[in-house]
Amino acid sequence: MLNTFKTFPIPLLYALIAQYSLEMGFFMFLQQKISVVDEKQKAMMYIMPVFFTIFFMNFPSGLVLYWMVFNILSIAHQLLLNKGKEKTN
Repeated sequence: MLNTFKTFPIPLLYALIAQYSLEMGFFMFLQQKISVVDEKQKAMMYIMPVFFTIFFMNFPSGLVLYWMVFNILSIAHQLLLNKGKEKTN
């Protein structure tokens, strides 16, 4: 059977990480970057995407894809809200 999922080695973990996990971590970082305004939450903006990327690398790809799609939809929603705030100001 042909393996269609791409994996990448991680030197420190000695494990393979799926492409969906990396993409999900990237989109989660973008979502946090757009929505975080409090300085106290800035550390979580950098830690949570890395944590979730490592956490999700052993989960089924459907769950990771589901999480990633809703991160993308949340980014679009937040951008629309921010654009609306700029028009009212």
